[in-house]
Amino acid sequence: MGEMSKQFACGLYEVLDELAKDAWERIKKERKNKDNQAIEEAIKNFSEAMEQVYDIWPAVEQELGIDMGNKATEIAYLGGYSEAKGYGMPDDIRAKRGDHVATRTLYKVSRK
Repeated sequence: MGEMSKQFACGLYEVLDELAKDAWERIKKERKNKDNQAIEEAIKNFSEAMEQVYDIWPAVEQELGIDMGNKATEIAYLGGYSEAKGYGMPDDIRAKRGDHVATRTLYKVSRK
């Protein structure tokens, strides 16, 4: 990925992260409302946003010099995974939520 593309990846990450965050909030809201159709739609939106995050994340890591192999990453991942488990989400969504919390945490820390 070229230099401009890496810089672009950080901006794109912020957009995709916001989409994933909004979809996750809808999942939580619709669980309270017990609207299964809305939950499924929010899960689909969350999954789609996270798949795009996975595509650009290597460029974001490189641009910001993020080291994913540390204790903070593990703790953030487990926090997100546990949250999704508490909401009764399937394993793949638990993993994506863990990744979402981990990437958000590392991105925010790296931007300071």
